[in-house]
Amino acid sequence: MAKKVLSYTLAFYFLVGVHAGLQGRHIVGGELYYECLGFTNGDPDSGSRTFRIYMRLYRDVLGGGADFDSAPGSTTTASVTIFRGENGDIFDTQYLSAPSTNPLNLNPGNECVKLPPGLEVEDGLYTFRDIELPISAESYYIVYQRCCRTEVLTNINDPGNSGATYFIEITPLAQQICNNSPVFNDIPPFIICAQEDFTFDASATDVEGHRLEYGFCSPFLGGGPDNQNPREPTGIAPDPDAPPPFQEVNFIGPTYSADQPLGMASNFTIDPNTGMMSGIPVIEGQFVVGLCVREFDASNNLISETRRDFQFLVADCEKNIEVDISSDAVQADGSYLINSCMTEQVTIDNNSTQSDDVADFFWEFDINGSLQRFTDFSPSIDFPNPGTYNGRFIITATTGCIDSGIVQVKVIDRIQPDFEVVSDPCIDFSTQFSNTSTVPATSTATWDWDFGDGQGISAQFAPSYTYPAAGTRTVQLRAITDGLCVDSIQKVVDFFPLPPNLNLSSITPQGCAPQTLGFSIASTVLTDAYSVSWDFGDGAQQAGLTVNHTYSDVGTFTPILSISAPNGCFLDSTLSSITIEEAPVADFTFSPAQPTSLSPEVTFSNLSQGATDYNWDFSGLGSSSEINPIFRFPDSAGTYPVSLVVIHPNGCTDTLEQFITLQAINDLYLPNAFSPNGDGINDIFQAFGPLGGKNDFIMEVFDRWGGRVYSSTDPATGWNGQLNNTGENLPMGVYVYYLTFKDNENQVINIEGLVNLMR
Repeated sequence: MAKKVLSYTLAFYFLVGVHAGLQGRHIVGGELYYECLGFTNGDPDSGSRTFRIYMRLYRDVLGGGADFDSAPGSTTTASVTIFRGENGDIFDTQYLSAPSTNPLNLNPGNECVKLPPGLEVEDGLYTFRDIELPISAESYYIVYQRCCRTEVLTNINDPGNSGATYFIEITPLAQQICNNSPVFNDIPPFIICAQEDFTFDASATDVEGHRLEYGFCSPFLGGGPDNQNPREPTGIAPDPDAPPPFQEVNFIGPTYSADQPLGMASNFTIDPNTGMMSGIPVIEGQFVVGLCVREFDASNNLISETRRDFQFLVADCEKNIEVDISSDAVQADGSYLINSCMTEQVTIDNNSTQSDDVADFFWEFDINGSLQRFTDFSPSIDFPNPGTYNGRFIITATTGCIDSGIVQVKVIDRIQPDFEVVSDPCIDFSTQFSNTSTVPATSTATWDWDFGDGQGISAQFAPSYTYPAAGTRTVQLRAITDGLCVDSIQKVVDFFPLPPNLNLSSITPQGCAPQTLGFSIASTVLTDAYSVSWDFGDGAQQAGLTVNHTYSDVGTFTPILSISAPNGCFLDSTLSSITIEEAPVADFTFSPAQPTSLSPEVTFSNLSQGATDYNWDFSGLGSSSEINPIFRFPDSAGTYPVSLVVIHPNGCTDTLEQFITLQAINDLYLPNAFSPNGDGINDIFQAFGPLGGKNDFIMEVFDRWGGRVYSSTDPATGWNGQLNNTGENLPMGVYVYYLTFKDNENQVINIEGLVNLMR
């Protein structure tokens, strides 16, 4: 593809500083270098060398409006301080004349760049008067300091109040050998594009051919924002300049550093041997960068270090004239691939630049060996047959810059998808599909099956699928030709197979009349969509997956199960025979019909039919296998259940339960006199009669003064005439008794009377 023509859509913060008084925010970079002219006056005995110093500064012409120091119209003279050693000893001060200036091409080497208005950077070269430097064991430092840097710098703290120090060191070794410092070959571009590969040859030339080593280094601070005292060390143009060592700028870490001045994500590097700078800037903004080239002799001794302090503007670059074609892919060679299913025409969507900068454009395509040209910006082209057609789009700018794009149109023949179900829908639980699609010989296809139940999919040519449940499904087959053309077909598939095995284990094979049996099918296949009916063999029928039926007649019956599916599949299944046996009838009466607590014995009369064995249960109080038993209940009134189980010779049984109620008879007898003389006749005073049903029984006896002489809760115990039955014999006389108890109806009975104690 032809080279791309770039233009820049930039915010007008490029190299812009607010011009405040004499501040030098228009200065955007600089470096110093030197030449050694030989011994002073050519005399080796002078012990002195003559050096010529050069300083190159870069300024934003339009940003702050201020000129170079010492230039016509400038209010500040450029002052340079020369120090010997690092102790602050000033060797000399030079006040520089106006520099020679030249405008810089902001994007050199690309004649098609179109920059927005308002951007201009100028190069100012200062040439010092020749300096005679006595050869010394200490270095000489030539220092120029100026405040302040551009306020919008992205990578350092407080840039608007941070000045710059531009300097070069003439080492003792450089003095001895009359060295010339390396000189950078090219000025870097001040604008680079975000998110695009960037390379720049930052190499230098050394006339002596010494080995050079390149690397990033930190720019230095210098001066300060003091406008009122501009020549002070913290002023905007110190005079004298501050001596070494110099303070480095304060990078905003950890994102920015001297080694990564454009941010860690940009991964800027410089080859230490070639000086080739590269990276992909990812953050837009304005960045100060330090670059050092170090010079070594054959013995690897450091001779000099030349430092360049400059700024990059990283901007969002927009291509001015650019080919951009909507495509399915951009191939490895940069060509655009357009896939099209076989239709009458292919319309190419052209997104290339359309502006006043475009002078001409056209398309060319090789169609069946004939090169055809099209002049519509987004043409619609007839491609007669399936195949691959090669072409290109060429666009020309008014400046003469050209961009082009190679286009490859691949016309693909279509598939006619189709399929059939080849499995038996009545018996096959795994549905087999046959792919009957028509595939052109020139095409390849992939398949996408959706079996319509929200779960089953397949990419096979002819798959099989087992549905988890019966039902009506809409199956879709999508055919994809060469990964592009998609055609599909849908068909309704009824999946209602009949169950291969009927689990009828819950059906009892025999019973006694009348017998209710449960009929149920345990199947994961059958749903409510199936019709299930039962013929019980006795003339009765019923529908449902689970039913109950009562056989009232004795005999052998053969049930039949019928299953009908919605797709017409039908199944009849004859079940095992069921035998219903004759059952006995349990029945009995009892006498007396109203037994009492005084007469608790009952006689039972067995009226059962068809039975040969009998099992009686008398409320758990007793049992009997007699036909007509007699049973004596307790003399406690109450209701007692009696059950009779009768057994037919065939084993069938029947059970009858009836309830016997004993009525309570409260006819207690208490004598009005007793004689406890030990003759065995009337020795004890107690209650006589049915006592078994007396609950909460209490009997108490009192003398005529109200003193209690006897008390008992046992109905079977009486008073023997002694005090509490264990003390002294009480005197003859009349005593009062009180008797309380609850009868079988839980009613409280109170009895009181008089008894005469006789001896």
